[in-house]
Amino acid sequence: MTTTEKAGLAAGAVVFCLVAVLNCGGYRYGVGDQAFYIPAVTQHLNPDLFPRDRAILHAQDRFMLYDDAIAAFVRATGVRVPVVFFAGFVLALALLFGGLELDARPNAQPALIAATIVVLVIAGPRLVQHLGKVMQPERWTVMRVHAGGVAIAQRLAAAGVSGKVATLMPIYPLEGGLEVYPELATGPFAYRTADITPPDVAKFYRMTSPTRVGKLFDADPPAALLLGFDPVLEAPMLAYARSNGYVPAPDFAVSDRYGTGTLYIKAG
Repeated sequence: MTTTEKAGLAAGAVVFCLVAVLNCGGYRYGVGDQAFYIPAVTQHLNPDLFPRDRAILHAQDRFMLYDDAIAAFVRATGVRVPVVFFAGFVLALALLFGGLELDARPNAQPALIAATIVVLVIAGPRLVQHLGKVMQPERWTVMRVHAGGVAIAQRLAAAGVSGKVATLMPIYPLEGGLEVYPELATGPFAYRTADITPPDVAKFYRMTSPTRVGKLFDADPPAALLLGFDPVLEAPMLAYARSNGYVPAPDFAVSDRYGTGTLYIKAG
């Protein structure tokens, strides 16, 4: 093998490894969109969005032009951003198939059929497990969460109290039209890491932590606390509820895969 051939083989190996890495850890339709791509585009459309996350977005999108191009297209046409991403996904699949030579397409069909069967076999159990709920909307997760939020709002109204609901599952009070603490808006995530977040990073966010949540509540007491989803992280919040006379709502519980929540309401 000549030096030129070795160099070509090495270059090909580098390209192959790069493509393999991008294929396994790069763009995933839907997931990747929500995590970065759609926020990056919408931030170009409305610069006032994500004031505390701009540094993170700009650190990545400054090396790309696609977000500027898509934002310009959306601004000019008025097409919704998710629609553009879905159209691009379908178009990319069509281009991949169209890139095959006409004589090669019939040969590719068995591989495509086999891949489809494998995907259906792998994903089938996950899709089929919920078929029994299709005709029972009250069992759908979104409906159960909404019903839980409405129930919280009703209990607070019946107790004659109003204000923020402290919880690591803010989706429930938000579904009930109630106010939550911005410091707990991400649930357990920022709360869990706030004590170890460097100050130069933390200054961009509104966070609290197990060691600081008591001071937050002292300064702005909650109307209620919804606890029972992570006993370790919630321990300081439960201690606050018990030491300040919050009363568990009788015959009340919201349950999901993370646990069963108990509503502690401020004594009237």
